[in-house]
This record gives sequence, C-alpha cells and structure tokens, in this order.
Amino acid sequence: MDKKNDIKFGVIYRPVVDSPFRIGLSVSTPTFYDLKSESVTSIGTNKIYSYYDFKLNTPWKFALSLGHTVGKNLAFGVVYEYADFAHISNRVNDGYYYDWYGGGYETSSADREMNRHTKESLKGVSTLKLGLEYRPIPALALRAGYNYQSALYDKQAAKGIYKNYNLVESYGIYASSTADYTNWDSTNRFTLGAGYTSGRFTFDVAYQYQQTSGKFRPFLSLDYTDENNNVYTNYVDATDVDFKRHQVLGTITYKF
Repeated sequence: MDKKNDIKFGVIYRPVVDSPFRIGLSVSTPTFYDLKSESVTSIGTNKIYSYYDFKLNTPWKFALSLGHTVGKNLAFGVVYEYADFAHISNRVNDGYYYDWYGGGYETSSADREMNRHTKESLKGVSTLKLGLEYRPIPALALRAGYNYQSALYDKQAAKGIYKNYNLVESYGIYASSTADYTNWDSTNRFTLGAGYTSGRFTFDVAYQYQQTSGKFRPFLSLDYTDENNNVYTNYVDATDVDFKRHQVLGTITYKF
C-alpha cells in the first residue's frame, strides 16, 4: 500500500481577548491511497487467483472545535467533525507507460460502477468528541472523554449489489475473495485517564471502552432468474452482532 499524506488547514480564534475561550476550524484534504489486492481461493481441487490494482481517495473532512479553561484546574473541549464517505473516489490503475527518456507514468480511470455503489451504500459521518481534564494539584491530571460516531453504512447497503438488485459490474467486486459483510451502526467510546508529573518524568494511564452493533450476512440475498426463466433463490437472514472492546494504555515520558 502506498499512502500519500493529507494536508490539514486550521485556525483558532479567541473572540474575547481576556477570556481563554477559543473557537477552532479545520479542514483536511483527501488522503490518496494506491492499493493492491491479491488472493487465492480454493474450491475443491481448483484454485482461483485474483489481482486488483486500484486507487482510493478519501473524502474531505471538516471540523469545528470549542475549548475553555476555568482557572488553573479545569479544562474542557468539544469537537465536531464531518466527512461524507459517499464521495469516496475509487479508481482503477490502467497501466504504467514508459517514455523515451527512461521515465514513465501511471494512468488510472474512474471506477464508475464502484463509485455509484459507494454513493448508495455509504453516507456522511458525524463525529462528536467531548473531553474534560481536572487538576486537583498541579502534578496530577484526571481526564474523562466521550466519542460518538454516526453510522457509516446505509441500512439497505449490500455487498456487490445495488438497491434495485442489479449486480455491481466492477472488477473490485469480482476480485473479492469473501462473500460476507457487516453493516455497522453508530459507535460509542468512553475514556477515563490520569497523568502524574514528577520532575522530568510523566506517567499516563488511560482506559477506553468501545461499543458498536451491526448486521452480519455471510453472503448477499438475491433472487436470480437465468436465460431460461429459471428462478434461483439465495437468501439468508442477517445476524445481529456486537463489538465491544476494553483497552488500557500507559505511557512513561522523560523530558531532556
């Protein structure tokens, strides 16, 4: 995978000179990925090889933040972010071409089928972040946070198929080696942490709990009619799944 980093622009504004209250605005450009997918699928004694060389560009991201401190003991902040993942751009690498001077260039073209499927399946995602830090004494910091992220997937989204039940004619679908998919719902994260400073050392510990739910299907549901008007039914009920994760993180920092 080759990743070209995005660029972030931001500004912080303090509307009242004598107040620590501040407003922040930021914009992140898309991140450009150059990806390759290779797989081998075995069915009995037969093996199916697939190779897919493509590009994926993430959407623009916008953020608004508010921050304030009360005295020297309390600080809190709020951040709202938005990115419309329905506008992810999928591109197929057409090939690499060499010129007369020993150099060359790679060309790509829009994967229109996959981009149409992306617009139907994904949507805008809102992220809300709340953070609080309290210092009962200068050396000790107690922290708490909450993070909410709205659902990325449309409830009717299905892998490799449009809402009108037509197949997505993209090699990205043909090259896929798995048939299962999960439409995840919104995500909630809760954090608690503490930090202690002693001389040049800083000790930090944090706990995070993450929870999200989704609908899992081992394959897409589809009624198929062949050229002889024979109807084949391939249907499976979705299974409710929950993803819960507990994390404990710790760091020790020394300042020279």
